[in-house]
Amino acid sequence: MRYIKHRNMILLLSLAVVLILSACGYGDTVDPLPAKSGSPGAEGDINYRELLLAMGCYEDELDKMEENGISLESIYNQNRFYQYTDKINDGLPIGDSGMAIAPEYYCGIYYDEKGILTVLVVDEAFNDAASAIAIAEMRELGIVVKTAVFTDQELNAAYNTLNDISEKTVNAGAAMWGLDSIQNRVAVWLEPYTDEQKSVFMALLYDASIDPAMILIKPALTQEMIEERKASVISAMQSADDRIAHVDTASISAAGILFSLENRADIDFHYGAQWDLAYYSGGQWAPVQYLTGRIGGPWPDILYSLLSSETEQFDVDWEWRFGKLPPGKYAYIFNGYFGEYTPGYEVVYVTVEFTVSEAGAAYKSFIALLADSGLRFTETGKETDAFLSVPGWPVHIGDHMLTVYEYPSNALMEADAACIDIGGCSISTPGKEVNISWVSYPNFFKKGTLIVNYIGESESVLDFLRANFGEPFAGYSCVN
Repeated sequence: MRYIKHRNMILLLSLAVVLILSACGYGDTVDPLPAKSGSPGAEGDINYRELLLAMGCYEDELDKMEENGISLESIYNQNRFYQYTDKINDGLPIGDSGMAIAPEYYCGIYYDEKGILTVLVVDEAFNDAASAIAIAEMRELGIVVKTAVFTDQELNAAYNTLNDISEKTVNAGAAMWGLDSIQNRVAVWLEPYTDEQKSVFMALLYDASIDPAMILIKPALTQEMIEERKASVISAMQSADDRIAHVDTASISAAGILFSLENRADIDFHYGAQWDLAYYSGGQWAPVQYLTGRIGGPWPDILYSLLSSETEQFDVDWEWRFGKLPPGKYAYIFNGYFGEYTPGYEVVYVTVEFTVSEAGAAYKSFIALLADSGLRFTETGKETDAFLSVPGWPVHIGDHMLTVYEYPSNALMEADAACIDIGGCSISTPGKEVNISWVSYPNFFKKGTLIVNYIGESESVLDFLRANFGEPFAGYSCVN
């Protein structure tokens, strides 16, 4: 599968700010604000657009920033203070005195809504001579210094503890977590955001010796996000583009699917890493519920390409995000666009419908017999695309494999059995004939509602199958 680093579809506004300021000389020394201009279009009484244009920014880029709700005042001010942020964060001096805030008093750093650099310290910082001098120099530069409760060291320690026990953190409901300097807390985004889940997460904090007062719990999914996901699923299932065609399903299980897609358009198709699952119930499609703490993001910023006339195989594992799916009808969903990226591009949905089924009583009885036989085997738990009219359930025995085909009735089983030639290397169903080159000797057995095909020559396996199914009706032994 081809992929490139995604450069055109960046949606994070904070990253967009950095990109535009890089083009404007972000990080270079900028003179203090000029005298009041009073010119038309100024924010307040200073024309930040003119200042940014003078720094080398472009009109269209500034327009994009404003369209995304980013004020030009904030961009300009962040540029003014950017040269100090790393030094302050690293405990280095920024003034002529050579003094810096002592690490044990430092609580974090952020830009406020106007782009003004804000530094947080505990009260003790003002009583420490060196720290007090550093604070005074910061304020002379226009940097805001405020008091806070928790030091940067304390917050990072709590954050690192959550990382160290990340599996437990996620299982307790945390979809994401990170430092929130503005709130002077470690922010944790919980899913589901319920009182019960909050109690579970609080118990984790106590077990990990983390002060709950240091934690700010937020919903990972707002009601608006939930409704948007529902609408997206409905839109996808109503408007899937048939230029990206589902051409083959190799296997399906309750935990994943292996399938192939073909780009039948005369133009390349591009898509990101994000995908979703939907289920069909009561005549409508709806999103599959996430596992606790596993909403799936943030997604890597990668752009994949399915080239024109190309076929690719997709191996999707969803157990980490949704768990094992119960039997039912489902759809795998993702989206992208054809051709070159342009702002406002047409969203193209791709959907792959599939069914997760449960093995029936006959298959389970066969597995029980196999277990009683003493033969060592492994169930794959996956259905495979079959040469017959029903999918098969593969079972590995040593280096060989047998596949069990289960039918709703004996009559349907016998109808499929009649399609298999005596040598077991050709299967002729209505409108389709398949010739097969097996990796070892084929042996087809049948009984009741089952057809079992064993590919191998182990006498112990063949003895087990003969004891429970009789002689094979097709395969190597029938022609030799």
